[in-house]
Amino acid sequence: MTADGERVPNSSRLRVEACEVAGGADTVPADASLRALAEDGTALASCALWWRATPLHQGKRTGLIGRYRCADARGGEMLIARACAVLARHGCEFALGPMDGSTWDAYRFVTLRGAAPRFFLEPDNDDDWPRQFARCGFAPVAHYVSALQEDLRVEETRSGRVGARLAREGVLVRSIDPRRLGEELQRLHALVMAGFRSQPYFTPIGERAFAQRFAALLPVLRPEIVLVAERSRLPVALFLALPDLEQARRGERVDTAIVKTVVALPGRAYAGVAHLLAARATAVAREAGFSRAVHALMRAGNASANWSARSGATLRRYALFGRPLQSAGAGGR
Repeated sequence: MTADGERVPNSSRLRVEACEVAGGADTVPADASLRALAEDGTALASCALWWRATPLHQGKRTGLIGRYRCADARGGEMLIARACAVLARHGCEFALGPMDGSTWDAYRFVTLRGAAPRFFLEPDNDDDWPRQFARCGFAPVAHYVSALQEDLRVEETRSGRVGARLAREGVLVRSIDPRRLGEELQRLHALVMAGFRSQPYFTPIGERAFAQRFAALLPVLRPEIVLVAERSRLPVALFLALPDLEQARRGERVDTAIVKTVVALPGRAYAGVAHLLAARATAVAREAGFSRAVHALMRAGNASANWSARSGATLRRYALFGRPLQSAGAGGR
């Protein structure tokens, strides 16, 4: 029995200890790290924890378990239970995992893999890791899906009408200009923060962190399939796609574009603008030699997933897991 009352497997030959927080590319630095060790000191599992400035879950303060790695199920489950106890001691009421500090970094487990190979920037995990979380009392709190559009020749019938309406209202569409990246990112930051604000577990990040994350993609960007819609020179929507470089690593011809980000300002004034960008980017991608597209990591049931369902077939499913935490005091805030 652990400090939070959680039952765990026989752990007489295992121990969990705090370890140094490893530096990384996470947008939000971790507050602590744990690892499970065998009797001979072999590392069996590890994770990082976050309890400051975390997103709420149904009004409850959350703690995050991320950077999860496990080579032994018993050690992993012992580690998860201890992580929950630590988060509870720091005043967290609900645990989420896996999430590396925020939704700007790696989060969610693959839960339905299928036969298709991994695509560029797709998260991956051992198939037993989500089962380990489930055995420790976690259950899915959000579901996500990636879909494959096999034929880019499918036309979006609404795009002509939507484009005409938005053009009359002064909305123009252009490709991103990588030569003016600093200026582009400064203007896109406000759009992305506003467009994603209503998404579950969203946490805002500063302009510098946003620019660093976007700039990391610059070497692989194809500017013609990164489109921005503007009104009075202010961005109102963004469509960002990338070539599937995993195909190149497998020795295949790169014929697939990964749709990574689709975001628009909220409100009826810009209804349909994201779909307009998608239709135009699809036409450009087709001309550039792409024949397929992966609609990546969409939250199940949102507008992008509903749009994708008209042209794509489910490729993979994912989930973010969570569980309530028993109160262990509010110290350590």
